[in-house]
Amino acid sequence: MPMALQSLFYKLQHIERSVATKDLTKSFGWDTQDAFLQHDVQEFNRVLCEKLEEKMKRTIVEGAIQHLFEGHQKNYIECINVDYKSSRLESFYDLQLDVKGCHDVYASFDKYVAIEHLDGDNKYHAGQYGLQINDRYEFPLQLDLDRDNGRYLSPEADRRVRNLYILHSVLVHNGGVHGGHYYAFIRPTLSNQWYKFDDERVTKEDMTKALNELYGGEETNPGINNAPFKFTRHSNAYMLVYIRESDKDKILCDIDERDISEDIKERLKREQKEKELKKKEKAEAHMYMTVKVVTDEDFAEQIGKDICFDLVDHAKVKSFRVHKLKSFHTFKEEIASEFRAPVYFQRFWLWAKRQNQTHRPSRPLTLLEESYT
Repeated sequence: MPMALQSLFYKLQHIERSVATKDLTKSFGWDTQDAFLQHDVQEFNRVLCEKLEEKMKRTIVEGAIQHLFEGHQKNYIECINVDYKSSRLESFYDLQLDVKGCHDVYASFDKYVAIEHLDGDNKYHAGQYGLQINDRYEFPLQLDLDRDNGRYLSPEADRRVRNLYILHSVLVHNGGVHGGHYYAFIRPTLSNQWYKFDDERVTKEDMTKALNELYGGEETNPGINNAPFKFTRHSNAYMLVYIRESDKDKILCDIDERDISEDIKERLKREQKEKELKKKEKAEAHMYMTVKVVTDEDFAEQIGKDICFDLVDHAKVKSFRVHKLKSFHTFKEEIASEFRAPVYFQRFWLWAKRQNQTHRPSRPLTLLEESYT
């Protein structure tokens, strides 16, 4: 998987056209059907990070994922009627914020750090599973977690670090609970220029489209004949990625060619050559024909020995891609040289592929046919 991911990012950096993710999903063990199933992107991100961490162990980049994404939260429990307090420090790579009844991210953080009284049924509160909320919900370009005298921070937090975060990307879900489509708005350098990544299409977008149209909620359409109507937006921000302002230069640093493995470069060159060769072969396919050459040894090896009784296994014999303008005599001379079989010992037949997938000789070529190119 790391090789497939490295190759993907190298291609994104250096290739002008869109890049396929087939090799990456194949490295997950997914087949074509898995790739088209609806996957929760947050769960996918967690699985991806876990797999990367596992592969990075005992390498020079061990701990890189943890260094990039890990945060810590402290859970407190204090009993009212009993003199008992406890706290537990937990790590996280992402935070799931409650959006119901909240108009923006800060309201969700207020709810996240609010004291919760565990009383009665509330002890077992499990939320509303499977409910999609389309209420308007705003998120800022700059997220200040030091606001209100650091009310979102633990008393033990290092206050020397400025906790101002800059919005880097917005992952969008368009659809409903049971299905939909993911795409992303990203600004790679934190400038005002956003890019929309939607499958193989990458387009420039302005800030209004990247933010205001992804807040969810209802929108009023002017309608016709002064009859406005409201409609619900079904494209909503699903995941937000913020980068701490003080760390942006380290995280978004320029790529140096020396940072890229030579193995990745060589692999890409080989892949490019193979693609160009296949493209050329496909374009010239009408100019060539395939000729299978079967020897006496091939007959002796195959007849009666496999489950499917056949004269010869066409997948194992030598195959030649012959230009249709090449003379038959020239090809016979090449076969004579390759197999040390004189021309007068060679016989050319048309073979037929039958419904049971076996091959049988149909008829020999005539002398007239062999005189053609």
